Amino acid sequence: MTIDACGYRSPSPSPPYPGSSANVARKSSCFVILRVLNKKRIGQSWLIGVELVGRQGAAPIYLVRDSEDDANAVKPGNKVVIDHESAVNSCEWSKPRTAISVDKAPSVDLFELGQEKEFLDWVSLTLSPLPRFIRLRLASRIDSIHTMKGRHIARLALRDIIRRDLPHINTVTEQYAIVVNESAKSERETAFSHLDPLYHTFATLRGLIERFNRLPDFTPEDVELLAQDIAIYMTAVLSEVNETTAVLSDRQSVKSLYSEAANLARLFYLTPPAWSKYCRGSLFIDEAAIGVSKMLDDRYWHRNLKKYATRWREHLHIAFGDVKRGAAPYCSKHHVEEWDARRKRSRAIMARLELEDQDTKERISLIEQIDKSISNPALRRVELMTRIGGFEKVANDSGYSGQFFTLTAPSKYHAYTVFGHRNPKWNGASPRTTQRYLNRVWQRIRAELGRREIPVFWSARGRVASRWNAALAWSAVLFAGTCQRIAGSNGRLRNPRGCGRVAKRAR
Repeated sequence: MTIDACGYRSPSPSPPYPGSSANVARKSSCFVILRVLNKKRIGQSWLIGVELVGRQGAAPIYLVRDSEDDANAVKPGNKVVIDHESAVNSCEWSKPRTAISVDKAPSVDLFELGQEKEFLDWVSLTLSPLPRFIRLRLASRIDSIHTMKGRHIARLALRDIIRRDLPHINTVTEQYAIVVNESAKSERETAFSHLDPLYHTFATLRGLIERFNRLPDFTPEDVELLAQDIAIYMTAVLSEVNETTAVLSDRQSVKSLYSEAANLARLFYLTPPAWSKYCRGSLFIDEAAIGVSKMLDDRYWHRNLKKYATRWREHLHIAFGDVKRGAAPYCSKHHVEEWDARRKRSRAIMARLELEDQDTKERISLIEQIDKSISNPALRRVELMTRIGGFEKVANDSGYSGQFFTLTAPSKYHAYTVFGHRNPKWNGASPRTTQRYLNRVWQRIRAELGRREIPVFWSARGRVASRWNAALAWSAVLFAGTCQRIAGSNGRLRNPRGCGRVAKRAR
């Protein structure tokens, strides 16, 4: 223990470890305090900075005291014995501590992080081929489940989407998209194998096909731009054909031009003008020239691509479940909003127009005359019911009776059931496909009625109406003789030769 001039006892330094290299005599010196520089309280101890005689200009020496009285007792002129080890390590706060090290261990579980990345890659790979408006909705649904219920439940939700939603969506996409065989070894195995490679640049054609396959996500401006690019490509191709066939006759040249243009149009699922006559071999030169002129016009492509994109997108809405009971009963909300916007835009244009009588110079509002005509939906319905009533009155006076019937399609034409559940029997039919089916059924009904010699006529007031899941149904009034009940309780057709004889059911 060391005692300074003030009688303060400082603990003696602990002896060095036996056998260590530090087992040497410690150096201690007695100094006189020249002046007190500062005092600072640290915890329960006091730290006094002093300058010693003979050490002017050197770094101050700090003394440690346990109480304020001991700290105030340190004054100039006092003697102090400095032991370097005891001065530095005499208090708890001044004892050497272990160095601060950085924990390089990962803050997350690497296995868990790998599982998370694998799941996100699976989601991205599964949803990437889908149209953008469907991909965003499915990704939002999975992300919400992932955030609220964890990765395991989100994985189950993704499997459910793959099992239920994706087959229907892919079925619809296969009907509209152009399938390009990426693994084909030659152009003959691709979607444009029927095109002559002498006239076509397949790299440019592949770019047009890729843009065509994104039609459901295109804006009207994008569709118009694609139509212009296809028309430009068509012009370039027909220019090459025209140079090659310049030595041929006019008939052969026009035929070659029409054939190449028609093949390119059919590649984009567009029926060329007068195509049925061309297939029958009865196409005249003038008709072929008109068809070629149409297929060179970007407005022709824009009009048809816009209709094609609308049908494609609406069919995807049907497959995805946006058209069903509880969502939108007849068509998707997106289609209704577009139709309503077009109607309002048209009415706004017509409201600014007027009709003028050239003789009297009298002017009337165009929109008022439209509202007074059958273009008004309310008046159109009244006109329909009036005509049906007139038909019925004439039929009753002539000895005929009318029967109202509704012709519906089988279950395979319905994407969803009446309760809003997905129909596993759905074959991916669009409303146009259902319309063709009902047309064929009605042709068979008329043929069967003719074979049974049942004279009937219908009111020509038949209507094609969409049901609660976008599947079409026909409704009409059929008139026949009073003794010829067309649809009895047993659902059979009756022969006019005797009211009691029953004919076979129409199939």
